[in-house]
Amino acid sequence: MKLFVDGVSTKPQLIHKNKIAEVFFASMQDDPMYCYMFQDINNHDKYLVAFWKALVYYSILNGEVYSTKDLNAGACWLLPGKCSFTLSRLALSNFQLPLAVFSFPSLARNRAMGIFDYLDKVQRNCITEPHYYLMALGVSPHMQGKGIGSKLIQPGLMQADSKGYKCYLETETEINVKFYEKNGFHVEQEFIIPKHGLKYWAMIRNPKNIFQ
Repeated sequence: MKLFVDGVSTKPQLIHKNKIAEVFFASMQDDPMYCYMFQDINNHDKYLVAFWKALVYYSILNGEVYSTKDLNAGACWLLPGKCSFTLSRLALSNFQLPLAVFSFPSLARNRAMGIFDYLDKVQRNCITEPHYYLMALGVSPHMQGKGIGSKLIQPGLMQADSKGYKCYLETETEINVKFYEKNGFHVEQEFIIPKHGLKYWAMIRNPKNIFQ
C-alpha cells in the first residue's frame, strides 16, 4: 500500500525497487566515492546498478524507503536499532548487499570494503544512541534543483521528530553539507578516510519539538 505526503510515497512496493535503484545510480554518476572506487575500471555500470538494487531492497526490509509518485527520486532510511549491518539483517535480504560488493572487481571491492568499514566506525563514534540513518538520497538528474530532495526527506524527519530521535548521515560534498544544514542537520565530524583520501562530513540532526 502506498501512502502519499505532498506527492511523496512511503514503502514502495518491491516491484519498484529496480526503478528506484536506477534513479540512485543516475543521480550519483559524479559521486566522489563511486568515482574513486571504480577509477580505471571499465564497464562498471552493472556493478553499481546491482549494488543499488541490493541497497534499496535491504532498506525496504530494514527501514523506510520513500519515493516520489513518479519514482524519479528516492530516500533510504534505516530505523533506530537497525542502523548496523548485522548478519541476521543481511540474511533477511538473502545477503544481496554483500554479494553485490563481492562481485566488484578486486580493486573496487577492496576500496569499497575499506571505506564502508571506516564509515561504520565513524557512525558508531559520532552517535551511540538509537537514531534514524539517512543512508541514501537521490533525485533523477533532470529533476534536480526543484526542491524534490528537501520534500523527500521530510516524512523521515517528521517521523524522527515525533518519536524524539536524532538523525544521522554522511556526505562527501560541501554542496550537500549546505543542503542538509538547511534541513536542520549540523556537522558533527569532518574527516578524511585513511589510505583512500576521501573527505567526508558526518552530520546529525536533533529532534524538533513538534508541539512548539
